[in-house]
Amino acid sequence: MTQIALIDADSGLLKQQAELLGKARPDWQIHTAESAADAFSLIENNDICVVVTEAQLPDMQGFEFLEQVKTYDPNIIRCTLSADLASEIILECARVHHRFLAKPIEADSLAAAIDSSLDLRTLLADEQLSTYMHDVDSLPAIPTLYDELIKELASNNSSLVKVAEIIEGDAGLTLTVLKVVNSAYCGLTQQVESVSQAISLLGASFIKNITLTSKVFSKFDGDKFTLRKLTALNTQALKVGALTNQFARYAKVSKSTVNHCQIAGMMSNVGDLVALTKKTDEAPSEDMSSHLLGAYLMRVWMMPDAVTEALALQHEPIGENSGQVTPRVVLHSVMYLQEHYKDTSDMEARQLCSDYLCTFVKPFLADIWLDTYQALEQLASSGSSQAA
Repeated sequence: MTQIALIDADSGLLKQQAELLGKARPDWQIHTAESAADAFSLIENNDICVVVTEAQLPDMQGFEFLEQVKTYDPNIIRCTLSADLASEIILECARVHHRFLAKPIEADSLAAAIDSSLDLRTLLADEQLSTYMHDVDSLPAIPTLYDELIKELASNNSSLVKVAEIIEGDAGLTLTVLKVVNSAYCGLTQQVESVSQAISLLGASFIKNITLTSKVFSKFDGDKFTLRKLTALNTQALKVGALTNQFARYAKVSKSTVNHCQIAGMMSNVGDLVALTKKTDEAPSEDMSSHLLGAYLMRVWMMPDAVTEALALQHEPIGENSGQVTPRVVLHSVMYLQEHYKDTSDMEARQLCSDYLCTFVKPFLADIWLDTYQALEQLASSGSSQAA
């Protein structure tokens, strides 16, 4: 039986939440605790596989509690359920939890989120996948500069000036950021001449994610053929990242979801990097796609499950959906359009894509996404023609 621990100092809300979750999933055993100390007692005496905690506990900060749970048993899925949205970036900075959920939340939505994390854990625990990734000699660590940026953004005294200074301290990264923000993918109508200007126009999270992509790709090298493929993969990553960012913004999701969508887009082909630079001739099996390699790396980096799931299932049909726009929904939509809407002047193809998107997002949003995709494709094509 799946055993879940809910931790919240509000006893009335905790009891109600446990009852509703129990009704939504009768096959789960729901335990409750009102403090970190009580929660640890539950974990030590039961086969708990998921903890869902508030960000602030009476005897401990949420991120400290989750750090201790992670140390005790890294296989326990760690979720935060809180109305304190500002704590999300702090938790991500600490890399101690898998999923952040905003209060209030319906029991069915909470259950679905837990199910998704359980399914993802099972998917990435595959022995063949673990063996393959263990033998990768050049598996990159999360870039130090990215860590520095996310820590700055999580600080109580966060400064966009400081963010710009961190990036400008790396001349190569500065050039990359300016090149990307002035490309057709960002769709800006003015020339950006400084990192500070780029941050003011696109936001610190957007620039932070460019840093992540740039530094990850720069860690890989190889012969001329490999370098050409790396360049193509990098270009594709930036393009998908720009699309997922715009799709998420038009869907009017939270800032953190926009951020996760863009990370998922920019890291969507990182598994191809891993496979491309593996020092043996062994290729992933048909059952072990490069997307799973990328998702495995995201899990190693303790990226949020929403990002990891999006990478792992980016080509898998969405199926039944409550209409919620998640990183998986956004990335899958972009990937689907890239495969089925290559000629943006083909109205029949557009209609078929619209019909598909409307199976899991509202029609008005499907139309906006199709227009956005078409506009970006035309901009990129125009830019390529001018460069030629």
